[in-house]
Amino acid sequence: MLSCNINDSSIYVDLGNQFYEKGNYKLAISNYSNAIKMDANNVDAYFFRAIAYTDINMLNAATKDYDSILRINEKYKYAYSNRGFIYLRNKSYNKAESDFFSEIRNNPNVADAYYGLGQIYFEKNNFEQSQEKLSIAIKLDSTKLMYYYWRGQAFMLQGKYQKAIQDFSIQLKIDTTFAADAYKLRGACYQSLGNNKLSVQDYNKALTISPNDGSIYMCRASLYITLDSTRNAILDYKRAADLGFKDGSKFLKELFNIKYPFTN
Repeated sequence: MLSCNINDSSIYVDLGNQFYEKGNYKLAISNYSNAIKMDANNVDAYFFRAIAYTDINMLNAATKDYDSILRINEKYKYAYSNRGFIYLRNKSYNKAESDFFSEIRNNPNVADAYYGLGQIYFEKNNFEQSQEKLSIAIKLDSTKLMYYYWRGQAFMLQGKYQKAIQDFSIQLKIDTTFAADAYKLRGACYQSLGNNKLSVQDYNKALTISPNDGSIYMCRASLYITLDSTRNAILDYKRAADLGFKDGSKFLKELFNIKYPFTN
């Protein structure tokens, strides 16, 4: 409920939150700014304004707001981790890592901080360490599909295909967001294990969702090569080439001596 005291900065935070929920980020930011003008130590106003700035990709402004929060209260929950994700987006991995560890030190049950560390180590090709941090995130919050999505890839790139399959399967049960990618990656795991039937089923499911994703055709083509299904492999490499994947044309030339797209 809104406060009736017009000198109370929280009234502007409440108004800002209402506009934010309606997707009116400009008015939300304006109200958070009014709250800060009234009370320069209103950390909630800085926090919500930083989130709104992030949503409209004003990352420098968001970072400055998180800086302000941490000057006022260095233990404010999610301030370090949210700033860490901005650093991560900008590939400032050392700064991001430092922020995620600071969040964990202050608030050890913030799953997203471990998720952020998992992403950093994944980007650095340290897949075992990535998997370990993502496992902690999942232990703290087992409902986030992205935790399973990234841990599945970390398992996959270590050759731990069964564990990767389990994670992609859990991800698909939680939410269908990124379903095409999950089916493609799970299909690749099945292919690596020699389970060609389940592999082709997953590639087909992925293509049903994203029929214009050339990478899926490339994956299925490689499976058809394994199955000695030359005609299907050629068709998939052609589809991939048509969708802009140059490797489709490259493999057609190298494997079948077919020049595609056709030229006079």
